Amino acid sequence: MRFLAIIILFLLAVLGSTLLAKFTLRGNLEAELERRALAVLAEAGYGGVEVKFDHLDATLGGYVESLEAPGEVVALLRKKLPTAYWPEPAATSIAIRPTLPPRLVVTRQSGSDTATLEGVLASSDEGGRAMLASRLHALPEIGEIENRITFDPRQLPFPKMAEFASLSAGLLTHSDAVRVSLQDGTLTMGGTVPNEGIRASLRDLAGRIGAESEVDHIVVEAPALFLRSAEFKLTRNRFGITLNGTLPADADKAAVLAALRSVRPAPEISDRLTVSDDRAPAPWQAALPEVLPVLLRGLSGEMTAEFSESQIRLHGISPDLDSFAKMKTALATLGEFEPAVEIVNEISVAPTEEGSVGGQTLLAVYEGELLVLSGALSDAAIPDRIEKALAKALPDLSVKNEVGKVAAKPGHDWISRLPEFFAEALTRVQSGIFRFEDDRLEMEGRTLALPDKQILQNVAVNTVPTHFTIQNDLLHVDAPLPKPPLTPELRATVTAALEEFPLYFEIGSEALREEEVAKVAALVEVLKKVDAEFSLVVTGVSDHRGNEEKNRELSLRRAGSVVAEIERLAPELAAIETAARIENVSDLPRSQHWKARRVDVTLAPAAAPAPAP
Repeated sequence: MRFLAIIILFLLAVLGSTLLAKFTLRGNLEAELERRALAVLAEAGYGGVEVKFDHLDATLGGYVESLEAPGEVVALLRKKLPTAYWPEPAATSIAIRPTLPPRLVVTRQSGSDTATLEGVLASSDEGGRAMLASRLHALPEIGEIENRITFDPRQLPFPKMAEFASLSAGLLTHSDAVRVSLQDGTLTMGGTVPNEGIRASLRDLAGRIGAESEVDHIVVEAPALFLRSAEFKLTRNRFGITLNGTLPADADKAAVLAALRSVRPAPEISDRLTVSDDRAPAPWQAALPEVLPVLLRGLSGEMTAEFSESQIRLHGISPDLDSFAKMKTALATLGEFEPAVEIVNEISVAPTEEGSVGGQTLLAVYEGELLVLSGALSDAAIPDRIEKALAKALPDLSVKNEVGKVAAKPGHDWISRLPEFFAEALTRVQSGIFRFEDDRLEMEGRTLALPDKQILQNVAVNTVPTHFTIQNDLLHVDAPLPKPPLTPELRATVTAALEEFPLYFEIGSEALREEEVAKVAALVEVLKKVDAEFSLVVTGVSDHRGNEEKNRELSLRRAGSVVAEIERLAPELAAIETAARIENVSDLPRSQHWKARRVDVTLAPAAAPAPAP
């Protein structure tokens, strides 16, 4: 019996020793594995991960910073500690630590009824995403919602969605183009509201969102319904062109001036236009850059073009029926405005009686102390009268008379004013060529003083009949010689250089950003190095979405902004004309639509070569 008790005690001792050794050793091993695993993770930058073992089976928990991190953690532990059993990445309890601020952008382009929602929210904000979309979709101004908001576990929750939705709805209710964005802790608001009270209430809503900073681009602009309409008047007389009236924006004025300066020969312009934000755009306003050059080319002598809210009055003389017909066709768009504008057409056609002023030709070449007169006049005494008129002012002048005789006809009496013209002209030029032919006066040469060119322009207007075209190419003696025309090779080089300077704009905006201003400066420096005569075409571009007319107006305003900056940096650079283009972006992904919000600067097409004699 004693022997049996000894055996039982022995077996119990062996079993206890085995169990004690097994559990003690396993516990020590698991503790060592846990220590080593945490050390490996800390060294690799995963200090937020927790490791536990149960019978050498590891469980992983805690936090990481990225979606890829759980897989990276498991792969690292399997490599460094292969003796343990590590779970698959999907089977871990590792969570993503939310560290990124929420990102939200609400936009609507001018003329569109679609609101676009973009951004990234926390996974817990799915209800807020739906609330924002439904809040905006309920607005009468919104017909469609494009909701592109996604979710990311790294994003921090956004508890102020109700305030953000109210702010966005307030701007969409009052403004055509809208942008509200919350990015990197900065809240940016852009749009137009009718008064300061609404703007203040929107600013109050913005303050409740709790952003780190706010950028306010909200513009207060009274509705056009309560504003006076734009007014414009162009008058051309012997002193040049005078502009009067009031336009709503600087870009509108810049577009008009650029169009007038594109006319050849470039007219002398007296600019009395004002700009006021208390004026509403008129129906005809966007057409001015196209209409005015047509009028200047189609009418001769004195003319007036007056544009008011309900009426367009045109007064002048077209030199012939063909010119009148072409001008009438080009101005057909004036009758297509909405609301309708009354057109008072007081344009007449100059008498077409053959020979009324035809047949009279005179070429006067003045160089040194010699004046050579040639051509054919109805009054043979005119050359002698010219010489007598010059005798006192230029006593050493020699006059060579090679003028022939033509029959006198009605309308030839204007040549009696030629002696006074040359008495004034030759005392103001160092050398010159004056050609009277085919109802046209051409003047070229070197003037003695800077004002002489304009003075002789006025003298010429008072000398020739009103339907004459006057081309004044006089230059001051100290002015640089005209540059040669662009060669095809140089044109290709300049064209390639200009393609490097597309100028991009924000949605619905014609304002040049700081980086685009720097681009214009670089473009001007390139053009200053071109030692040849050239003209520029500045084309504003917008995409096809929304109202076509508003897009076209926006394109012209963008072009006008660029022209104004070019003229500020180098007013003498070149003749500039503006144009607008609507670009279809249907085949482009939405992320590329920004490329259509731009201005392109190109060379004007080369003039066609003159026909062979």
